[in-house]
Amino acid sequence: MTKTIKRKFIFTSAFVFLSITTILFLNHFASQKIKLFKNVELNVSQIQSAMLMQRRNEKDFIIRLDLKYQEKFDNNFEILTKRVTTLMTLAAEADLNSELVDSMQNAFNNYKASFHKFVETHKQLGLHKTDGLYGALRAAVHRAEQEILSLEDSTLRAQMLQLRRNEKDFMLRDDPKYLVKFQNNIEKFRALLSASDHAADHKKAIATHIDDYKSKFENFVAKKDELGLDSRSGLRGTMRAEVHEAEALLEQISTQLNDVVASQVGNLATFQNLIAAVGLILGLIIIAMLSWLSFVVLKPIKDMSKTMVDAAHNSDLCARIQFNRADELGKMGAAFNEMLSRFQESIKQVSQTASELYQESQTIASNATLACDGVNQQQLNTDQVATALSQMSISIQNVAKNTNEAANSALVAQKESEDGSHLVQRASDSIMALSKSIVGASSCIQKVEQNTDQIGSVLSVIREIAEQTNLLALNAAIESARAGEQGRGFAVVADEVRTLAGRTQTATMEIQNMIEALQSGTRESVERMIESDRLSQVSVDEISKSRDALAKIVNAITLITDMSAQISSATEEQGAAAEEINTNVVEINNAALSTTAFSRKVGDASATLTQLATALNGLTQTFRV
Repeated sequence: MTKTIKRKFIFTSAFVFLSITTILFLNHFASQKIKLFKNVELNVSQIQSAMLMQRRNEKDFIIRLDLKYQEKFDNNFEILTKRVTTLMTLAAEADLNSELVDSMQNAFNNYKASFHKFVETHKQLGLHKTDGLYGALRAAVHRAEQEILSLEDSTLRAQMLQLRRNEKDFMLRDDPKYLVKFQNNIEKFRALLSASDHAADHKKAIATHIDDYKSKFENFVAKKDELGLDSRSGLRGTMRAEVHEAEALLEQISTQLNDVVASQVGNLATFQNLIAAVGLILGLIIIAMLSWLSFVVLKPIKDMSKTMVDAAHNSDLCARIQFNRADELGKMGAAFNEMLSRFQESIKQVSQTASELYQESQTIASNATLACDGVNQQQLNTDQVATALSQMSISIQNVAKNTNEAANSALVAQKESEDGSHLVQRASDSIMALSKSIVGASSCIQKVEQNTDQIGSVLSVIREIAEQTNLLALNAAIESARAGEQGRGFAVVADEVRTLAGRTQTATMEIQNMIEALQSGTRESVERMIESDRLSQVSVDEISKSRDALAKIVNAITLITDMSAQISSATEEQGAAAEEINTNVVEINNAALSTTAFSRKVGDASATLTQLATALNGLTQTFRV
């Protein structure tokens, strides 16, 4: 296998990577171990703190007898249990004795059970002076005291006070000797009661209360004994033993942890020293490998650089790199030698081509001069054609403009004619409607005239009735005058009737005069309505003739508009064609200009090409081929 530079670098990089990875892994392993031991130590400390909180809750309950401390005890116990569970997991990872943790957990569970039993027993005993056995004891002694006070016996009262003293001494000191004293004083009380001269029923009642008091106190003492009269007896002693057991187990775990940590940390220190030594050795190896690699690579590169600099400085295409290698540097040297060989052949060909290029550039310059003269003549002719086309295009545009203006004027006239036709049509419709209204009004007025005639007939009847009434009233007056005094009232009525008849005749005459005037005005209105109807018919006929004339004007204007549009379209097409021809001529002219410029550029380029060929030939002479 060929040992190339790439393989050497890959091998060196892989060795460096593996070395660094190994050192990092070993350091990580050591740091994780130390972190684990610190976590175990922290967890043990937290368990100790939680256990102290449990003891504090226990003491608070014993002192204050408040159930809230039982709740706090349970909450702290949950925290303690979680930390013990965590310790069990960490102990397994740290190779500690898990049986000690299990035993400690059992001790804590027993401690919790004993505390709950202690609380329940205290509830039975009485958390307050009115609860449980304590409340029953107080009630019993109060009943006995009330009965004794009712007898007003100082001896029994003194003995009763002695019993209460024994009771309080026991409650204060938790000493069983006060129970014995209490029992002895009970017997003395019974003897004093028997020797007294009180009534039998009072003695019996007091004896019953005293027996009840004695029973309640003995039950109270028994329950206190169950709780524990001191810190080492009863439930208090049990809790104390269990918590001390847990403390001892926790201390063993702590001691074992310290031993393991001391052992492991010592090993870890040695291990870390070993890691440092291995790292130092690997570092020296890496430095040696890099030094060797730099020597293997840099020396050939330096030799190649010297050869290349000499070849560039002397423009020597005959120079070659003189070493044989199978790696990348050898391939680079061979490629450089091949490149110089190709450059050498290329320079020879370039020198030959430069001579040929010089001759061809002279020929191109002559042809470019002839082409430039021909293009100048073509440009002159196209300028004349373009001028003539421009003038023709302007004339066509003027014709198209005038035609468009005429077409626009025709369109305006057509619109005005159509508007006039519409106005004439609306006037004709209005006059026809007016004629119909006049005819209707004439009919209505004729009906009014007929009605006035009928009213005149009715007035004639009313006038005749008034005349007859007047005659009748006159006859009545005559008859009343004949009747003398008896007909005087009737004569007054007849006179009033004559007066009314006269007024009726007068009103009838006035109405008749008004009706005659109304009939005269009505006849005149009918005649004028008929004349207006005749004139409106004449106006309608004249408007119809005007509408027909306007229609002919509109048709003529439409024809003019269509013809103007055709003329405008034709002139636009001619203008477009002329414009297109003009554009093509301009393009030809521009092409001629471009050709002229190109011919000049070709001439310039041929001159430049001649100069370049001369310069290129000079450059090729600088190389050693």
